[in-house]
Amino acid sequence: MQSALAGRARLPLWFCLLAAAFTLIQLSQVTARASPDTTQYVSYSLMLSGDSREQAAADTMRFFCASREAQAAEAARLDVREFDVPQHNGRVYAQCLAQQEATVRAVERRGGVSGYMSLFSTPRMSAIYVGRPGYALFLMPYLAAFGIAWGLWAAAVTVTVAAAALVVALLRTMGATVPVALAGEVLYFLTPIGGQAMRPLSEGLMLVGVAAVALGCVRVLHDDARSLRWVWCALAGFALTAVTKYSQALLLAGCLMAVALALLLRQRLRREPAPRGVPVLVLLGAAVVVGVQFAVLALHLPSGRESMQDLLTSHFTAPDVSSPWHGLLLLDRNFWIDWMRRQFTDPLTTMLLLAGVWGVWRGGRAVATVLFTVAAAGLLNQAGHPLVGEGLRLMVLTWFLPVVGLPLLWTDRRKQESGPDHLMSRRRGAPRPREVPQPG
Repeated sequence: MQSALAGRARLPLWFCLLAAAFTLIQLSQVTARASPDTTQYVSYSLMLSGDSREQAAADTMRFFCASREAQAAEAARLDVREFDVPQHNGRVYAQCLAQQEATVRAVERRGGVSGYMSLFSTPRMSAIYVGRPGYALFLMPYLAAFGIAWGLWAAAVTVTVAAAALVVALLRTMGATVPVALAGEVLYFLTPIGGQAMRPLSEGLMLVGVAAVALGCVRVLHDDARSLRWVWCALAGFALTAVTKYSQALLLAGCLMAVALALLLRQRLRREPAPRGVPVLVLLGAAVVVGVQFAVLALHLPSGRESMQDLLTSHFTAPDVSSPWHGLLLLDRNFWIDWMRRQFTDPLTTMLLLAGVWGVWRGGRAVATVLFTVAAAGLLNQAGHPLVGEGLRLMVLTWFLPVVGLPLLWTDRRKQESGPDHLMSRRRGAPRPREVPQPG
């Protein structure tokens, strides 16, 4: 008992030490991190802070082009033709700034920009980002306190560590020891899910929401005495996911509802009572689906069809496609064939994912149900955006499988410290198993 208490006391200390080490390592990459999507979020956040559209565009352009210059300098240092050539003396920065200013002027001449739309793309493209304000709102205090480059870095560290903490809590829920739970934190930092969370994009904040959904739903399925508390945890995670990326919240809630309904049907066919948590998850998924769809219609947010047009017209630079579903299905067929081919030539990713599947399956029905649902939402997100170059980002939810599953492979479920089965037996008044003295 005392060792268990000591282990729980050591957990916060070791978690903070590992998070501090991760933060120090991330200091090696503060600049040269911007992508075109980053300009949308930064400009949006600056406008929410009170800047005019033009001032937000000017500040964002300077940051973006400084990042492009840093990227060019990093590439030049590794180029056999340029590594000993003096720096570009601002040439990359000047070219980038001229290009961005030309884009902004073209958008201004075209018109149609309103609200918090940026000047870096067509109004239809900007409307997609304006419809998901969560990340821009989250960035506001960081950009105000640290500036754009350091603010984006600090925000990314915050969400990455927060999601890792939720992973540790989930593993402790499954009865993992302190070292095993901390292994989940390390895996979150080291696997592609941590790399994607550190990018100056909305995925890091979205992953915090999804991790909260996973933790809450696992506890609900275990029918904990405080299950209402965990329902609110899952709802809060869905709300955060929805304001950050409502399409992903919709996919996750739809998958959760479908899987929970399948479990109910399976129990009915077997003439067995279903755990009380399963109907709760059906209602939870249905409520989120209805709520998100209502918000999309009421606020006139871009729909899935608009997202397909964005994909098939190269961000609305070409005329709309008459049958987007047909084009998407053809792209998906080509994408998944190529994806399978690449798994045979580079099988490490597949091996890690399969090991995660085995660990999650071994962890029990509750965690398997929830994490397979999360992975399915990630696969559907990739299917809706079959882009080879963004595979890690779009399919990032699947990496919850190895992050949680691999530590569970080292968790002996017969020796759980405070696992869910303990919670269930104590709540129901079941006698605790007597310890049988071992010979010798």
